[in-house]
Parts: sequence; C-alpha cells; structure tokens
Amino acid sequence: MNKSINLGNVNINNHEFSVIRYNSDEKNDEDNIKLTSGMNFSVIMETYVFIGAATGVILANSQILRIESGKYQVCKSEKIILCKKSVNKKILIIEYCERNVFFNYNDKLLFCVKYDDFVQIYEDIILILNNMVGIEGFDVRTLDPIYLCERGIMFLNKIYDVKYEEVYLEDLLTRYVDEHGEFNDSGLINSHIYKKLKGIPVKGEFIQVNLLGESDEQRISEILKSIQQNGYPHNGSYIVLYNDELLIKDGRHRASCLLYLYGNIKIPVLKLYLKHLESDLPSNNTGPIIKIVRIILENNLRNRKIAIKGGGVHTVKLLKLIGHEFDIRCIVDRNKSQRFSFPYDVIADEDLIKYDVDTVIISSYLYRHEMKENIKKLNSEYFIFDIYDYLEEMDLNIEREFYNYDRNQIKWEKI
Repeated sequence: MNKSINLGNVNINNHEFSVIRYNSDEKNDEDNIKLTSGMNFSVIMETYVFIGAATGVILANSQILRIESGKYQVCKSEKIILCKKSVNKKILIIEYCERNVFFNYNDKLLFCVKYDDFVQIYEDIILILNNMVGIEGFDVRTLDPIYLCERGIMFLNKIYDVKYEEVYLEDLLTRYVDEHGEFNDSGLINSHIYKKLKGIPVKGEFIQVNLLGESDEQRISEILKSIQQNGYPHNGSYIVLYNDELLIKDGRHRASCLLYLYGNIKIPVLKLYLKHLESDLPSNNTGPIIKIVRIILENNLRNRKIAIKGGGVHTVKLLKLIGHEFDIRCIVDRNKSQRFSFPYDVIADEDLIKYDVDTVIISSYLYRHEMKENIKKLNSEYFIFDIYDYLEEMDLNIEREFYNYDRNQIKWEKI
C-alpha cells in the first residue's frame, strides 16, 4: 500500500509545483520523490526536472552570495556556471549573469528568473528538503552546499535520526589518498589542512572541492578567521559524522582549524544516522563494479591510441585496473607538477595535438562534463571515452567514482 505526503510547494514563473513523497510499505521498494502540478504531469517530467536538482539550487545560491559579496570577482556581463548536475541521465546547468539565474537542461534553456525570485525558490527548497527528513532539530542549511550537491536529494531520504554529541578533536579521522592511490584514514594531526596551518610539507592527494574562485589556502584562511571571530559552530554549521563512525564526512577544514587554534578540546558534532547503510566509506577492494568497468574498457579501447585526461587519484585507480593492456601515449593535466608519478608524459591540454592519439579517456567523475567540453574544443575528431556514460546507460545508480563502490552498494538487478 502506498501513502503520499505533500512536502511543500515551489513557485516558479507563476507556476506552482507540489513536491510529493510516496512511501511504500514494501520492504524492497524505496520511497519516491515526485514533482506534480495542475499541468500535464508527463510533460512536466519530460521537460521540467527542477526538483531532481534541488540540492544544486542550494549550491547555486551559495555561489551567488560569493559573487555578490565580492569574494569572487567576475565580469558582470558574462554567464557564470554555478552548478552542473546529472539529472535523468541528462545535464542540468544553473548559470548566473547580471542578477538573473538561468536553468539549462539538455542543452536548452529551461527557464530564467530574477535573483530575488530565485531566493524565494531557494527558501521553498529548504523547507521541502527539511520536510523530507522530517526530524526535529535538523536543518539542511547546516550541511556544506558542495557536500550536499555531490550526494544528491536521495541522500537526505536515507536519514532516519540525528544526534548532537561531543567528541575530542584528536579522536576524529580524516581521509586522504596516498602516493599509491590508496585510501587512508588518519587523525587530524596528519590531515593536509592541519599540516598546511603548521607549515608542514604535504604529500599525497586530498579529496577537496571548493566554491567559485576559492583555492584551498583561501578556504583555510577564511574558516580560520571565521572561527576566531564567530566561534564554533557558527550559524548552526556543525562537523558531520555518519552513524557512530568517527570519520569526518563534512567539516574537515573547521575541525583542523579548531585543533590548530585550541588543541585537543571537546566539541559538539552532528551525527546523521542513515538507513540501508552498511558502510559509506570508500573501499579499496574490488567488487562487481570493477568487473563491469573492465569489460567496458575491453570492448571499447582495444587498438586505440589513448590519452588520459586528468592526473589525479582517478587516473591512479584507472591505471591499476588496466595495467599495460592498452596503448596509452600520455596523460593530459593542466597541473604538470603532479603528486603522483606516472610512466607516461604528463602534458598540458594545448600540447595534446603534438601526440599521435585518437582517443581521450575522461578520468574524473566530478569534472567529467567540463573535461569533455575542453577536449571537444581542442579537436572534435577525438573519440571521447567516459566510463560513467556507459554505466548510466546500464541504469546503474552511479553517484561517485567507480572505485568507491563495493559489492553491497550497487543495485545489480537493474542491469
């Protein structure tokens, strides 16, 4: 038996849309979030997927605030991409120009709103997402917008409880990727952020995405200054943990700055308890997803002359998977001073034309769309290979890098 709950309404360009949550009593049937209105429902779902990118709206608003506050200097007459998300296997892009917000879906303009109207959309979305979780004391605005956007709307649908507890800073763990491309967990004293604050040289690569126009050093400086001026937590922004694990899921910069400023003090943290979660931690083991990726590579890359776009941990993992089975000519990365050593030339984008290649592997999940556009501009004749395009065609619910899944984290019955 299915039950429906109206989570709230969104008004866009004088059209009101209701967001409905359908709860199923069937154990194997997950809850659904759907958009509906007085208009033809099937037409809306074909042309209007706004709610599917609701978390992207939160990220877009944070980016706009950064622009309007002057923290990111931009040309006011040029469109700035605020957010790019995969929705229903197509791309939704949110852009900003002269206080107008543009929503583009599948290479077409979906709609445009003035920023003041967008702020109301943002407030509507906040209410809807908080209603989706439905737990007293939880506010989606306490989560980092990039963190939330990466995980998507259904991440919130997994939360069944929240708790605020105190922990010592030195008991918390942070994750990094070592020079061998393996995930490692370590205390905050060994985190790259804490080491940068202490002036200690950093080795390995760290999984980090910042806001527009913001380097990691700038973000560390801003958070350090904010804690000194406003204390912790500021505006309800807590360090986030999952279930009873001590690995920091959101707030590594805040935790490292607190340790640097005050030592091993006890601080309050937000614990999100997620259902259907055996472990949210990235895994170094190989599961069925690795086998599928290997088959896709075998079927598409034999006898091709290959360049790999991206020189980070994704490429380290990819090379471990394919070994020396393919004809790889070079690695293309804008930062040629790599933390990883590769047995191939590492070149800038503009030097790719000097190499005899016919195929470019896109070696990134988060930045793959931008990478594909950049390669197309260099040479539209290249065969551009994106493993995630193939996985999505198989109706797999891929939301992060292929090597971050283990055998319990993919719904194989969809294949």
